[in-house]
Amino acid sequence: MNLRIYFPDRDAITDRYGRKLGLRLECFNSVDGSSRLVVLFGWLRFVCSNGLVIGETKVEIRERHGQSLDLSEISDRIHSAITAVKADRERMKNWQEQPVAISDVADWVNKHLSARWGKKAAARVYHICDAGKDVELTEPFAKSEATEKPVKFLDPVPGQPVKAQTKYDVVQAMSFVASRRNNAEERTEWQASISLLADALRVCKTRPRIPAIDERAPTLF
Repeated sequence: MNLRIYFPDRDAITDRYGRKLGLRLECFNSVDGSSRLVVLFGWLRFVCSNGLVIGETKVEIRERHGQSLDLSEISDRIHSAITAVKADRERMKNWQEQPVAISDVADWVNKHLSARWGKKAAARVYHICDAGKDVELTEPFAKSEATEKPVKFLDPVPGQPVKAQTKYDVVQAMSFVASRRNNAEERTEWQASISLLADALRVCKTRPRIPAIDERAPTLF
């Protein structure tokens, strides 16, 4: 079971590019007991269907689904998660004001992201940040850093600038890759790890520049 509830526009966020992020409540579980009950709040970037989970908005019931599962506590825990959503807004606003250099992104990808997500996913994130395009590894077993692996460029990522300017741009590149994991539990785990991984990315002192329209990757619409 995968249930998604989309909140009204009044709860949405508009980023520095004029793209809307909508608040979404998501719940998934397996009635055969093969997975835990998970309820979480996340942000959906409509232009590219990126999902992002930040802060303490994830509610995970560790007991397996069954007759003994007590659901009475869920409403209180959801209320606490809603409170955490307010902090999400502030963090995303701060990310948009934190400029990054692509050289620092490359170092972070090879040291931090590769260790957590693996070199294949890390390479995709790097090239989305460096060129605004997703990639396919042509030699996935080549012994090299994630940023140096041979790749074939694919289509531009909707809503992504050609060159990442801020930590927010890097977060969206991560969200694009994480949101396309096929396994629901793994996808949620990756989305929820984005915020912590982003904390390890060095921020520059220069003021972020908003790219002109023609410097952004094309949208889906």
